[in-house]
Amino acid sequence: MALQSFRRLFRRFTKSLPPLSTPSLTQDDRNSSSPLPPPPREILARRDEHEDIIYTRARPDEKLDTPLAALYRMYEYIILDQHIKLRNELESYWYHSSWAIKEIPDPHDADAERYAVLACITALLVLSFNDRINLGLPRDAPPILTGDLLDEYKTRTKIPEEAPSWASEVPALENTLKIPHWDREKHDFLPLESFSSIGTSPDFQSKNILIWQPHIYFT
Repeated sequence: MALQSFRRLFRRFTKSLPPLSTPSLTQDDRNSSSPLPPPPREILARRDEHEDIIYTRARPDEKLDTPLAALYRMYEYIILDQHIKLRNELESYWYHSSWAIKEIPDPHDADAERYAVLACITALLVLSFNDRINLGLPRDAPPILTGDLLDEYKTRTKIPEEAPSWASEVPALENTLKIPHWDREKHDFLPLESFSSIGTSPDFQSKNILIWQPHIYFT
C-alpha cells in the first residue's frame, strides 16, 4: 500500500498529459457547462489517475444531486471496476424514491461508447431494484425496518421499475468495447476472452460491450 501511495504521489508531480476532466455534473441539462467524465478508453488508459479523482472528490449535495449525475458516477465505477462504490451508489439511488428509473432523462451523450454504457446501466438499475421490490420492499422503505412496516409492505401492490425508453434506442457499438475486471489469480485488470465467457453481462452484450456482470445487488 505504501508503494502504491508513493507511485500515485510521484505521478502527480510528473504528469505530462493534460488533466482529465472532472465529473462534476449535477444538472439534467446536457447543455450545462459542468464537465463530463472521459470516454471509456481514456479512463482505462489512465486508470490510476482517474481513481485518484473519484477517491478524493466529495459526495455531491443531495439537494443538488440528480439521477443523471448519479448515472455518470456509476459509469465511472463500472469502467474502473469499483464494485463497492457502485454498490453504494445504487443504494443511494434507491433511497431517492422520487427518482423513477424510466424518468432518467436522455443524456444525448456525444460519445458513442459512453452513451452505450449509460444505457446499459439503466438496465442494471432495473434488475437491482426489482430484485428488492419483488421481496416486498418499496422504494420509499426506510433503511431500518420494523415488523409492522414489513407487514404493511406485504399488502402493497408491487410496482416494478422500468428502463427509460431512450436506453433501448441507443445503438450497439460497431467495435466491441472491452471493460476489464480485477483478476484475483493474476492480480491484474483483465478483460473477458469473449461473449461466451462465464459471467458475461447480457445487458452490456446487447450494446457490444464485453464486461463481467457488475455486482448490483445490495439486499
